[in-house]
Amino acid sequence: MLFAKELLLPAHTASAGNYNPKLLQQAIQFLLKDQDNTVSKSEKIYISRQKETARKVINEEEIIACLIEEGFTILECEDFSFEEQVSIFSHARVLVSIHGAGLTNLVFMPTGSCVLELRKEEEPEMYNCYFSLASVFDQRYFYQGCKSDSNLSATLANIYVNLNKLKENLDLIMAT
Repeated sequence: MLFAKELLLPAHTASAGNYNPKLLQQAIQFLLKDQDNTVSKSEKIYISRQKETARKVINEEEIIACLIEEGFTILECEDFSFEEQVSIFSHARVLVSIHGAGLTNLVFMPTGSCVLELRKEEEPEMYNCYFSLASVFDQRYFYQGCKSDSNLSATLANIYVNLNKLKENLDLIMAT
């Protein structure tokens, strides 16, 4: 049993499933102030899920080859500490990845950066969390609908990325 003389409970800063943009921006600024600048810097990043067992890009080898040609650095976030991820993404101008937690790193990217989310097309439940997050940080958000190999939800399904459409989207991003 635990006894306390005083218990402080913070009030909700936003309604359930949402966040307070001002508090979120302040928290990120706090994390960015002491970043490690010794980690390699790349302006274009693709987050791969090659090591994962679910929610993968089926034709990822083809996609990676295209992205490397476009000057992208390919990362697997689990290979980096939190501090290293903060540093890496604070220098990024373009981020491409499949729907998932790795996209949360967009919060460390500069204002005006671009995010391209690869996600399952025709999903009955559209997950717009990364669009909302990118909006808080004044970033340009794009998404590309991708065919899936199953009827699983967008949070579990593997996807096939149309390479021609990806190239068109990258051209659009780079032109804006």
